[in-house]
Amino acid sequence: MLHGDHATSVPVAEAEQVVAGLKQHGIPVQYVLFQGEGHGWSTTTTRTQSKVLVTEWFKKYLQPL
Repeated sequence: MLHGDHATSVPVAEAEQVVAGLKQHGIPVQYVLFQGEGHGWSTTTTRTQSKVLVTEWFKKYLQPL
């Protein structure tokens, strides 16, 4: 889960509830809270980091059978 700490559409507390629920059900989840970001990334650093994290997730969980 990638989330901005200034997101107004989904408050941080709700994102953390989703993460906790996934963990409670044994579903692997990685939570990254981007400081100073809202619902959408405003900095090049965050955009780059989020794309790397998503690509790593695809490589790990969506390998061909």
